[in-house]
Amino acid sequence: MSGRPIIQIDQVWRRFGDVAALDGVSVDIKSGEFFSLLGPSGCGKTTLLRLIAGFDDPTEGKILIDGQPMMGVPANRRPTNMVFQNYAVFPHLTVAQNVAYGLRKQRISSSDRDRQVEESLKQVGLGGLGHRRSTELSGGQRQRVALARALIMRPKVLLLDEPLSALDKKLREHMQVELRQLQRQVGITFILVTHDQEEALTMSDRIAVMFGGKISQCDTPENIYQNPISSSVAKFIGGMNIIDASVVDQTEEAVTVDAAIFGKVTIKNPYHLRFDSDFAVGVRPERLTLLFDAGDTEERELQGEIRQAAYFGDMTYYDVALPGRDAPVTVSMRNAIGRPILSEGDPVRIGWAPESLVPLA
Repeated sequence: MSGRPIIQIDQVWRRFGDVAALDGVSVDIKSGEFFSLLGPSGCGKTTLLRLIAGFDDPTEGKILIDGQPMMGVPANRRPTNMVFQNYAVFPHLTVAQNVAYGLRKQRISSSDRDRQVEESLKQVGLGGLGHRRSTELSGGQRQRVALARALIMRPKVLLLDEPLSALDKKLREHMQVELRQLQRQVGITFILVTHDQEEALTMSDRIAVMFGGKISQCDTPENIYQNPISSSVAKFIGGMNIIDASVVDQTEEAVTVDAAIFGKVTIKNPYHLRFDSDFAVGVRPERLTLLFDAGDTEERELQGEIRQAAYFGDMTYYDVALPGRDAPVTVSMRNAIGRPILSEGDPVRIGWAPESLVPLA
């Protein structure tokens, strides 16, 4: 992955009447990067993808692809290609004819065309299946046909508009791995639009989390999960217990807070933010520990009572009521052989450490 940006988006707005679907978005996307636009419905992620593709133009701002301004450049003249949510595979054509569709206006021999089609099919694991009708394929295979058809045009950027949303859970998880491997194999930039947090975390080099037409945070999956910049990002990416707190003291490096159930504690300030007097801290369910045995200890402890247990096979999620807090906190624990699943009303001790807390703007 090169550090050079293949796409530069500078103060891009897209208004529809009085509604701003995009509100001054700026971001650089690197060459060879798997980049995801993640957010709830209506946040502007698909609008931004359409602007990059050339299906629409920004109201204000600039989009550059490989250093070239794209204002007024039609979609078919841009070094991009798109895989759509519904695949857009033609049912009356064979697999090979579907993949070759984009080559129909290029002056190449039929032998060169057939060779390129077979190479593209092999890239996506469909080698030797060019003779089949698309109606004979599974959902995952049709998805691969759409990918091969897009990649055969050798774009510099591949745009993916929720390409896995129509697949069942197991196939979707399998295709996440395949897409990531394919991106590394071909070495071009992939830009994925998704509302699925797990999908973005699994596949991406970086994620831009969007709300209300703006990018709230753009970072690696690890940083966004471990150090979300705000309560909105924290709640959207995985589970997060959010605790009201007040600032006692703060520097660029750390903030000392009085956080209700946790008391007074000093925590890192990873983005060097300046916080208002009243804000919140967050802690992931897996960063809290239930202390089952009398000999189990943690740096700090809380006393509580089980309100609910949700069993997921390898994990159990417990909602625990704590004194002085109306809403329960959630604790996730990996299940161990011989360890019982706790029930409603069981008293528990929760262990925690100050480094597990993150400040939320």
